[in-house]
Order: sequence, then C-alpha cells, then structure tokens
Amino acid sequence: MEIVSELESLHLAVDLVYAHNFPVNAEKVAKRVLSLRNGDGSFGCRRHSRIASTYYALEILKVLNQNNKTQEETLRWIWRCEVPSGGFVSSSNALTSYLEDTYFGVKALEVLDESPRYPKETLKYVAKFQNPNGGFRRSLFLGISDFESTYQALSCIKTILSFPIRW
Repeated sequence: MEIVSELESLHLAVDLVYAHNFPVNAEKVAKRVLSLRNGDGSFGCRRHSRIASTYYALEILKVLNQNNKTQEETLRWIWRCEVPSGGFVSSSNALTSYLEDTYFGVKALEVLDESPRYPKETLKYVAKFQNPNGGFRRSLFLGISDFESTYQALSCIKTILSFPIRW
C-alpha cells in the first residue's frame, strides 16, 4: 500500500496537539521535519522528493511557528512541479499526475503565500476530474467520484480563486 507522505500522520498529530493546546517540543518536531529536507528544497524520505511531503512539511513548520529559512528553494522546487497546461505532478521529474498532486501543489503554495503561475489552466485541469454526478475522481482517465477527491478539487478551486488571478 502506497502512502501519500511519510509526514501525513505527523501533520495530523501536530494539528491535533495544537488545537487542544497540549505542550509540544516544537524545536524537536521541526528538527525531525527538516531532516527530511532534500538539497533542492523539497521534502521526502531518502531523497525521494514528493509534493505531498513538501506540503505537509511546510504546514507542520507553519503550525509550529518554525520558519523554514530556505523557503525560496522550496518555492522553486514546487514551481518545477507545476505543469504549464495546468496542475502539478508528484515530483519535479514525474510525468503523470493525479488530482491529489495538484491539491498538494496548490496548498503548498498557499502556505508560502504564493499562487500558481498558471491559475486559469489549473482550474480547467481540475474541472476535468469531475464526473457527471458532480463528484470528482482521482484520475483523469477513469474512476468513481469519492469524497477525498471531491474535497481536494473544491479546495483547489477555492484556494486558487482566493488569490488575485492574472487572466
């Protein structure tokens, strides 16, 4: 079974701990997250950069109020995952994309207070995942609508529209 990110559970735990004001050693958690940072600014285990891991790392560091001093490199890596015709891929050398890759790319940019370089194209790309029943699927090619994909699609749309768009 493939996991989306090795940081997903830590992200959920940090969110839960902070939501209930439990004490946490922010420096220790941030050190662990930063240990997964690769030389190109991305995050991922064993130098396997992934857009999902990069998003979760940025979100954890934000919640912990631990500034990532190398956000410029991370931003450049995220933009290398952005596809000019719309959407994002899972890593800068990937060829195919699923809806969650675009979700994590858009949300990672949001954490950095940046917007996609191709917002119109990305909105059109996300629309291609919609099924006739109104829900969204994970793959462009086939699939049933599911709650997670529908959430990710609508979240992408809302996030992109919250930025000033250069049409």
